[in-house]
Amino acid sequence: MFSGKLDKWIIDYFQNPLFKNSYYILFNSILTASLGFIFWIIVSRLYSTVNIGYSVALISLIGIVTQIARFGVDVSIIRFFNYVNDATKLINTCFSFIGLSTLIIGIIFLFFIKIFIIKLDVVIDSYVYILGFLFFSLGSGLLLIQTNIFIASRNSKYLLYQSIIASGMSILLAIIFSLFLMPIGVFYSWGLSMFFAFLVCLIIFLKKIIPDYKPLFRIQWGLMKEIFPYSFGNYFVNLISALPPLLFPLIIVAYLMPEDSAYFYISFSIANIMFMIPGAISTSLFAEGSHNEKSFGINIKNAIKNTYFLLIPTIILVILFGNQILLLFGKNYSVNGHVLLSLLAISSLFLSLNSFYYTYLRIQFKIKELLSLTIFSSISILIISLILLYFFSIGISSVGLAYIIVNLIIAMYVVISWKKYIFLIK
Repeated sequence: MFSGKLDKWIIDYFQNPLFKNSYYILFNSILTASLGFIFWIIVSRLYSTVNIGYSVALISLIGIVTQIARFGVDVSIIRFFNYVNDATKLINTCFSFIGLSTLIIGIIFLFFIKIFIIKLDVVIDSYVYILGFLFFSLGSGLLLIQTNIFIASRNSKYLLYQSIIASGMSILLAIIFSLFLMPIGVFYSWGLSMFFAFLVCLIIFLKKIIPDYKPLFRIQWGLMKEIFPYSFGNYFVNLISALPPLLFPLIIVAYLMPEDSAYFYISFSIANIMFMIPGAISTSLFAEGSHNEKSFGINIKNAIKNTYFLLIPTIILVILFGNQILLLFGKNYSVNGHVLLSLLAISSLFLSLNSFYYTYLRIQFKIKELLSLTIFSSISILIISLILLYFFSIGISSVGLAYIIVNLIIAMYVVISWKKYIFLIK
């Protein structure tokens, strides 16, 4: 009898759309991170740390460009996908708008890089890097929209195929380019693989969701007018929250050494595995809440319990064995990155609770409060990190301490504001 109840519980658990989609998203994130680690392990053996440091800085710049250029349209796809009459118009409008805005923002960025980030002159002066920068920025923006279409349509399984294609191609290209394109090999293997994955998924998998879909460059301005108020509020939230991890590699390159940027990037990438757990579940929670807001109370309690069940053992493993993991990339990565990695792991305890509260605010259209918390978080992390970096000279570990301090403060606010969910969890 006990076995039968257990089997039923397991079946019901994995048939729950919240957990089903969250595990698809989480597994995709872990798979992406794992294949990403293989990519960085390979490039750490084939390319110099200076070359990797410059590539990381350029990749971070692309992240900033795509964050600025998306204007919150990526979030609106999840929120409004099931409410529009014509999904094809919504998808093409978002693709077209993001593509156009990304190219414009990317071109503007190229003019300012030489002024504000002097150490990148070495690479930005080359037309090969300029074309790659614009092309890969476009691919990054379009790939994110495609990812959110899969999530919004409850077809998160296609994220796995997207990740396998992109990661597998990046590893292959990194090896090939090391033979004859050494200076640009890391950057181009990362960018080309991403664009290739977008095209394959556009041609094959998007058709499975919308059989009559035809990609067209067309912006439905009437549709944009409807979704833009919600998009624009979320745009500032996402932009501000994404700035610290994107700016830190550039700050490190400018004021420390390019090698330190590589150490930071690898440690932060490993920490992102822990951040993926609440991220995946909160994304699924957002999709479910957009479908049915009445079930949010039950879903949030289940989401919190499930997150910490997965998160706490992961944090312990990372703290105890993080230095061994970093040794895969080389001794210097282990020596210089382990403290940062451990501090970021601890911060995920507080960051997780905060991410669910942010999801709640999105669903309830409480964008002002969400924006206020995001501004406080990002600015505080940057300021505290810079203070610790310059006045206490603790290097890249300053970022980890800043993440703990700021996320703990916000978590205290969340517990007070959200006690009706926190204290009813059994």
